[in-house]
Amino acid sequence: MVSTIFGQKNGIKIVSDPYLVSISPNLGFLRGGTFIEFRSIGLRALLDNGDNKGSLTSIECGFGDASVPASVVEHNNEVDTSDGVSVICQSPPYGGNVSTVVPVFLRLQFPQGKKLVIKAMSRKKGELTFQYIKDIEVSSVSSHSGSARG
Repeated sequence: MVSTIFGQKNGIKIVSDPYLVSISPNLGFLRGGTFIEFRSIGLRALLDNGDNKGSLTSIECGFGDASVPASVVEHNNEVDTSDGVSVICQSPPYGGNVSTVVPVFLRLQFPQGKKLVIKAMSRKKGELTFQYIKDIEVSSVSSHSGSARG
């Protein structure tokens, strides 16, 4: 993991590894397409720091073995536990017909092939996951009362 320098005080560098604090929602349908928001700590500092500043070439959200393109979204004047940066993406389809849980992560690409994978970890709950649930199907519709005219 690449450490992020947050500042320096009395000659001591204040450093932390970037991590994800939450994903919302944490479940969606097997067919995919659920919009997911990843909240982070340290991602803003990583993106704004020195050689990395303005140099992110791509970012992806990972769901188990699959990954999809993502976008970085800035938040202003919000009071929350993140550092003001979210990553938004849509869940990919899951190739099965049974509900399942997969680990999630972010993959960042910088120039010169430099890559960083950030696992979704909660300091309280351990690894964060995304749950795929069965798609909803309507098999029939019937009415036992109603207007005679339709």
